[in-house]
Amino acid sequence: MSPPDADTSLSLDLTPIDAEHRAAAWREWMGTSFPEFSLSRMALPADGGARVMSVGDARLWMIRCPAGNISRKPDPDSPRDLFVAILLEGTSTICREGRVFHLDTEHVCIGRVAADGAQMSSDAPSSFLLLEVPSSYVTRRHPQLERLSFHVCSKDAPGAAMLRDLLLGAIMVGDRLEEQQRRVALAAIVELLVLPLSGALPDDPKIGRVDRTLRQIDERLGDARLSPASLARDQGISRRRLDELFVEALGTPVAAWIAARRLTRASELLRDAGCNGLTVANIALRVGFREATHFSRAFKARFGVTPTEWREQPR
Repeated sequence: MSPPDADTSLSLDLTPIDAEHRAAAWREWMGTSFPEFSLSRMALPADGGARVMSVGDARLWMIRCPAGNISRKPDPDSPRDLFVAILLEGTSTICREGRVFHLDTEHVCIGRVAADGAQMSSDAPSSFLLLEVPSSYVTRRHPQLERLSFHVCSKDAPGAAMLRDLLLGAIMVGDRLEEQQRRVALAAIVELLVLPLSGALPDDPKIGRVDRTLRQIDERLGDARLSPASLARDQGISRRRLDELFVEALGTPVAAWIAARRLTRASELLRDAGCNGLTVANIALRVGFREATHFSRAFKARFGVTPTEWREQPR
């Protein structure tokens, strides 16, 4: 989790800034906090502000944005490739993948960053909540969302109001939450994501089996005996069939998913201040690697640096 001062540095308050300097302050803040976004038009005098709660690679924002046009281009280096946006005030239009979406107050948008970017425009100031999160964090709980590109849910969709209230509550008290409390809040938000999407994704009974296996993998991640064969036995199917289901749902076989989850979890622990007392070998064992040398080789192949170098990088 980013330290509290990082949350403060990413936040924005235009109130104390002279009206003639607010547009420049807004552009400067956006260039730092959202380098993948650009402003092509801004209604003056600029008004607005933002507050943020960081949880690992995820960020939850509450933003009051001036009227204007905003373009977004994909950032291949950003781990935050899935987003949830809820319009709290105003109206807006989003253009992406050749389609136009008109948003009213309390509409919920859930999707992935478009490969060719997107544009958002509004004729009056608007306020919205924005959650940016790595898709892997969400799809390991809800693998059916692998097939989701973008969907707009009305305020009357099941669970939309619950999701809005949870996001709003989390951002309002974020500065008083400890790291573990923030992680619990994020996990609760992820649990609710599929409620507004009822009917937006095709039903697939096979997803339930994959979903159960994903939960079991996360629960047993530190068990070195965890294997595709043992997971298949627990599901009462062959390993080949379980691999087929995983490839169909997630695009990867079970063994590759386990290895990726172990490395991802290790990367989180290496950056976790609560694990500073653990050696690299301790963390390797905690995520299910039997040998630290094998862990280090696999980690460098995945992230491009050794576990020690990863731990020493600025957070």
